[in-house]
Amino acid sequence: IVVDGQLSLIPTNYKNLVVFCNSIGRNGRGYAQGWCGDRGMASSKNGLDYYSHLKTGFRQKESDAVVTLKNVWQWENDFSYSYTNYDDVLTDNVDCIIFRAGENVKDEASFTVNLDSFIKHCITMCPNAEILITSMVWSNENKDASLVEVATSNNCLYADVAANTLEYKEKVGNYLYGDYTNDEGLTWDTTRQVLYKITGNGIATHTNDVGMLLIANNILKALEYT
Repeated sequence: IVVDGQLSLIPTNYKNLVVFCNSIGRNGRGYAQGWCGDRGMASSKNGLDYYSHLKTGFRQKESDAVVTLKNVWQWENDFSYSYTNYDDVLTDNVDCIIFRAGENVKDEASFTVNLDSFIKHCITMCPNAEILITSMVWSNENKDASLVEVATSNNCLYADVAANTLEYKEKVGNYLYGDYTNDEGLTWDTTRQVLYKITGNGIATHTNDVGMLLIANNILKALEYT
């Protein structure tokens, strides 16, 4: 828009967003390790993972914004698992795609080429969508370089969401809320939230509430939502 002869940019209010994630975005319950929620690991309770914060941020500008989360851990772990398996969320009305994954990638040597193919597929499927790629949450020189390279070569936005220090991580012995079970996870009561002690190191290395807010804030800033 031009105001008094000056060009001013009007931030886009996205209405249909897709977030490609891994366990930091959503992870199912694992009773044995003390993880009994179905949300981003390791937020302390429902509503405090980065996905929930993103939904709040997007809906403050577009009240009926739809934010769809899609876990891509299978592709991260094995690039032969086709990203076309995620086509169900890549509809023609999607106007923003956020790629927030990479921590589970083991094949670092071919990460760039495979991520590039994935992103180009997203562009083909959703030609009108803005695409944002984030850094690793736990910095990795090789994988972060791949993420930057693919973002740059495909004219995508980029957000640094690194949360490396202990300030941003949970630890064994802390307690998190989760769904109630009286049979060690065979059945769950999602209407009742109780505290569970973290016993697994895999959970403890994940992002706590402070880290989750950092991730969401940096994504929203990159999309000019702050």
